[in-house]
Amino acid sequence: MISLSGGTPPETTSFTMMPCKNPLRSSGLRALESAMPFPGLNFWIGAALGIFLIFGGRAGAAVNVSGDQTGNVSWTLANSPYTVTGNVHVPVGSTLTIEPGVSIKYAGAYQIYVRGTLLANGTSLAPIAFGSTAPGTSSG
Repeated sequence: MISLSGGTPPETTSFTMMPCKNPLRSSGLRALESAMPFPGLNFWIGAALGIFLIFGGRAGAAVNVSGDQTGNVSWTLANSPYTVTGNVHVPVGSTLTIEPGVSIKYAGAYQIYVRGTLLANGTSLAPIAFGSTAPGTSSG
């Protein structure tokens, strides 16, 4: 869980995103694998489930985000993925909530500045994924 809150004057807060465990290797799915009548299908079922979780079961266009996220703003799984196309600001008194399973891709070397509150609660089965729109790069 990441929960940051700024004050007056705003203080600089930093945090480190740690890689999460592979959601397809949770104990619940291992139990499912052992109970399956066709072990050769485990890989394909796991891969399909992983793709579903990563893309939120939705194959829509990305939502472009930049600028101020004023008030109580939520980046929802239903609208994921989100593409950061400019610096994002969460001003004092505002809250940005990022739901579990949301995918956030950066279209450049942009940042999310938090002076208000950021709530980002990923889970082992629905991590919040940060990446880049350009394959092979690590912007973000």
